[in-house]
Amino acid sequence: MAELVMVYPRTGYDIKNVSVDMPLASLSVASMVSEERETKIIDMRIDADWEKHLKQELQKEPVAVGISSMTGTQIKFGLDACRVVKDSNAHIPVVWGGIHATLLPQQTLQNELIDVVAIGEGEIVIAPLLNALEKNNEKKRLELLKKTNNIIFKQRKGKEERQVKTKSAGFADLDKLPALPYELIDIENYIHTKSMVGKGTEKALPFITSRGCPYRCTFCCNPRLSLRRWRCMSAERSYALVNEMVEQFDLDAVIFHDENFFANPARAEKIAELINNKFNFGIQARMDALGRVDLQKMERYGLSVVQPGIESGSERILQLIKKDESVSEILKVNKKLAKTSIVSVYNFMMGFPTETNQELVESTDLALKLIKENPNAELSGFYVFAPYPGTELFDFAVANGFSVPNTLEGWAIYSRQHLQTPWIQDKLDVIKNIMYTSKLVDGKRLEGMLSSLHMPRSLLKKFGSHYRKRWEKHDFSNKIDTKLMNFITRTYFGWE
Repeated sequence: MAELVMVYPRTGYDIKNVSVDMPLASLSVASMVSEERETKIIDMRIDADWEKHLKQELQKEPVAVGISSMTGTQIKFGLDACRVVKDSNAHIPVVWGGIHATLLPQQTLQNELIDVVAIGEGEIVIAPLLNALEKNNEKKRLELLKKTNNIIFKQRKGKEERQVKTKSAGFADLDKLPALPYELIDIENYIHTKSMVGKGTEKALPFITSRGCPYRCTFCCNPRLSLRRWRCMSAERSYALVNEMVEQFDLDAVIFHDENFFANPARAEKIAELINNKFNFGIQARMDALGRVDLQKMERYGLSVVQPGIESGSERILQLIKKDESVSEILKVNKKLAKTSIVSVYNFMMGFPTETNQELVESTDLALKLIKENPNAELSGFYVFAPYPGTELFDFAVANGFSVPNTLEGWAIYSRQHLQTPWIQDKLDVIKNIMYTSKLVDGKRLEGMLSSLHMPRSLLKKFGSHYRKRWEKHDFSNKIDTKLMNFITRTYFGWE
């Protein structure tokens, strides 16, 4: 029987072999106990019968059920799993972890379905927490819970209930974490296929070799979560684990999900040198960092895709979000990337407080210029800013009319394309249009996502040409096609 059942909720953007990655955080937490305790991972994103499988595990009375969630849609589906647990056996403890719980632990614990909140990195928490929860003696259990760092839990006495928060214990040493227990999942459900890490790649999986980010972007919760500290595995261990994964699953590419791969350029180059073109790899990186790197050398080592966050084409907005990059710098590095065959996948954000229609146009104009000046550039999309707790922009958003949810459920509506913040209501049609058509403007992103459908490339190019012309004319009216896209995506992905 599984002593630990881990549930990974749907995210609201779940397309198998395209956007559904391995549950890396769950696997890393499980690695701390899976050799001593039978562990089961139920992934709601790919398991249509997740409720049935969860109920089967609950009949065996596991020590705990762990649920991890980001702010937004994932909360909604995580609470669905909680209800299944408590309806089946109210005595089984539910442990809630992840980014949102770490940022708002007290509010998260107020939910009647949750017994314990894990704060920060679960690798530190899981073993001592299970040791405490498995004790039948209530006094002994309470004693051990109070000794378990990085948690907050409910202490009940009769009808009274209070929250008890334990000491903080910092961060995990990434070089000391065990290898991921891939045997807990069906790896075929997560292999990315077709053009996810450059042309010619057929099988790719993600990996993380570092955590945190030293930068200060005001829309990002990382400065609070990581305290602007960047931590990493050594280059040698990173390569050893990645190469083992590549050989075990016969991959031809790896997607590094490090938040800032070039935070230490020497280490990044060492990893690339060790890879030495044995397989392709993609990374997330800032434009200024890419500007300092020998891209031709990195390409020879196997770098095939970079995914920088551009965020905005407005200098004022870039300053507001403390991106510490300029439009001129972005354009300069884009031209440098154009001299290679490395695919550049650009992310933009919009819908910031005080952002004007003119500044939205500056962003779309920059996006068009980037793909015009770099034939290998693609647009990942334009995503709508949501004021997540723990970000510097959160207080600014409150001052501009944002109503802060006072329950865990209240945060569930904040999807990656949230459209209910008060300051965007007067330009909602424009934002919707940009949001949906941004993935169609260059045609390449759509071609990669729909490659398995074998649609004629000429048709996809026509889509791209049509929307690119509309962008060039600044025609962002909410036509019937964008209304249809809005209906389909919100129905399919469960966005509010």
